[in-house]
Amino acid sequence: MSNLTNLQEWTAPGITRADCRIAHTEPVAKIPSRTRIAAKAGYNMFSSWTKVAAFVAFAIVGSGSLVRASASDGGTTEGDETWICPTYAAQQYCAYQYLVRQANTGTSTAGDAYYFTQPSLFKYGAGQWLWDSCGAIIANVHRDIDDAILEFRTLMNAQTADGMVPEEITWPAGSGNAWSQMPTIPWALQTIYNETNDVSFLKEQVPKVAAYLDWWRTTRDLGDGLVVTVHPWEVGIDASPAFDAPWHFSPTGVAALDFATLYLKFPELKSYYSSTWSNNFTAVLGQTKAASSLTADWFVVQDIAINTLVAVGWAVLGDLASEYDTATAKAYYAKNEAHEAAILKRMWDSSLKRFVTTYKDQDGTWQSTSLQTVQSLFPLLLRSLSVEQRAALVGDVTDEAKFWTEYPFPSVSKAEDTYTPKYDYNLLWRGPSWGFTNWFVIQGLLYSGENTVASTAVDRWSNAINASGMWEMWNPETGVGYGAEGLGMSATFVDALYRVGKIDSNNQYAGNGITVDDLWASAEVGSTSSGDVYDDSWWVLSYGNYSTIDRIDLAGGTRVDLIAILYGDSRSSDSYYSSHGDVGTSDTASLTVPAGVDITEVTACTGTYLLSTRIFYIKFVLSNGDSVDIGTTTSSCTTFTAPADQRIIALVGRAGSANNRVGVYAYT
Repeated sequence: MSNLTNLQEWTAPGITRADCRIAHTEPVAKIPSRTRIAAKAGYNMFSSWTKVAAFVAFAIVGSGSLVRASASDGGTTEGDETWICPTYAAQQYCAYQYLVRQANTGTSTAGDAYYFTQPSLFKYGAGQWLWDSCGAIIANVHRDIDDAILEFRTLMNAQTADGMVPEEITWPAGSGNAWSQMPTIPWALQTIYNETNDVSFLKEQVPKVAAYLDWWRTTRDLGDGLVVTVHPWEVGIDASPAFDAPWHFSPTGVAALDFATLYLKFPELKSYYSSTWSNNFTAVLGQTKAASSLTADWFVVQDIAINTLVAVGWAVLGDLASEYDTATAKAYYAKNEAHEAAILKRMWDSSLKRFVTTYKDQDGTWQSTSLQTVQSLFPLLLRSLSVEQRAALVGDVTDEAKFWTEYPFPSVSKAEDTYTPKYDYNLLWRGPSWGFTNWFVIQGLLYSGENTVASTAVDRWSNAINASGMWEMWNPETGVGYGAEGLGMSATFVDALYRVGKIDSNNQYAGNGITVDDLWASAEVGSTSSGDVYDDSWWVLSYGNYSTIDRIDLAGGTRVDLIAILYGDSRSSDSYYSSHGDVGTSDTASLTVPAGVDITEVTACTGTYLLSTRIFYIKFVLSNGDSVDIGTTTSSCTTFTAPADQRIIALVGRAGSANNRVGVYAYT
């Protein structure tokens, strides 16, 4: 059962409605009835038409998909819609909408309350998946700390007696499958503590997480200090080309592997483990080489990402334990140092100057794969790298020929023949960028002191969301989203905003520290009942001093029919076209606002038309003396003048098919 109780209760600072919009290109004449066709039943929306005939439906909350809709009359088809969230605030808000819609609550068969976020409503079933759940916890810390804590408890309640936490857990039974998944749990716990400073919670949970990391060490270390995985699903990055060599595949181009060739190996191997070995992986790993009866390919892999997270996970636990027990912390740090030493010894390739994944081949010999994937960037998190090693990794991250794409970080280096930026052949992890791997690379950059690179990476990630929405993965070159819509662990983007300072601890955006209380608001003139309320102040609350007004478009005759503002960001190409009213067959006027020039004065005149108060005239005056106006003046006119040293930065009012009310905001 989904828990939707908090869906409408949380609101982003400065946002009065969900500012994500579904944009459909409409190459036809405007038909009012299409407004209702283009949004699913139950949505609250309004529409505006630009000069290029782009239809926009603003959806707050509704049944079915949050952001996907299509017209049934042939004017649009599924897939031509674009989800546009032009600000950090709107992106954060929409990520939270997904997290709450995908939440599941209840009481377990053991009598405990459970809460978990299923990965997506559009692809994955209603189970708790380990690293997806950790990603949701990391994001939910900023939305509802109680939900984050309960989800963490729920995850650890499924821990088995030997310390293992399953990859997938089914509730209310709390039963899981036979292996684990990418060990992201220490970071979920750390994020909770960073928000709560609750030492009692650490005392309760740190020993459990330590038991989990010990499970990796005691059951998956074959004697060299590293840990192995027995199935691609355990890594999470299952179809990565890094595993082509262990499977004995040698693709030379993007089409060399397809779904039937590779993915069907996964359930075959799962079935083999169950039927032949009863999932006794100690026995499986006790073999010196592949059994002759093996029907699926042998898979014993030391993945560099898994090993990095287990090793650094001990250091994270050491940091947390140091809050209450220095002796325990010291023991955890020692385990971190030992594991990192093994990684540096066996997984660093000095000729390639990068870390590699190693595997036990079917004949029992150890091999390594030189193919460079996003896993090879995870060692940025290691605490014992040499200066040269760290510089080499940062160089790979920022190399445009490898990982520094328009929408980073691709799951495979662009330099590899297997790099496939488009999600194709139904195979994951062969090129597109993913949210949680982005998050870990960004953490590694921050740990390495590369704050500017990390901040730029978050901006580029934001641009991907701005281009197509919250998805399972994105094309690293075009930003097109693929896979499961609203994948929960992609919401780690929200935490990344906080980590690099795009949002501060007081929920102020872009580090501006601007709140609605800092804005000067004029009195509004016009009707208090006609039209829908609009408020464009969220743009400046998101972008602060970087917000701009780039163009003013007006339409009207004897009255004002349309007031439209093109808002921008002086640092980037982000923009938002806020259109109020309807251009109809009116006269039009437009004024481009040059850089460095501000709106200093707005005059509005009101009158009555068809028993409704309307805006009959409006005029904008710039600081350079230029102006633009439309309509006819009346005996009831008001001039809004920005206070000294301030500029008019946004409009507020009411509008429907006409403009009924208007006021302004100003800021220094």
